[in-house]
Amino acid sequence: MERFPKSYLGSYVELVGTVTDKRPQDLFPPYPGDPLLCDSSGCIYIHDDTEDLNKFLGKKVKVLGFVKVDTFNFPYVDVIKIEPLGR
Repeated sequence: MERFPKSYLGSYVELVGTVTDKRPQDLFPPYPGDPLLCDSSGCIYIHDDTEDLNKFLGKKVKVLGFVKVDTFNFPYVDVIKIEPLGR
């Protein structure tokens, strides 16, 4: 998804990665304080209006959601469901 993330706009996605707050210099969060979901291919912001995603910082998770684009034209995932994997 990293190479052409905007081509996924509106798509339902299932992603697995680690939640982090270590922001790359060229990416800005769609909403202040949103964390990123990262794997070996890159990172994407995740956002949830109903749950504090920061409680998953440092954990490997599975995210279900829809790809959206913020006002700066950066893609992010609007989370429908997030669940920790492993311990």
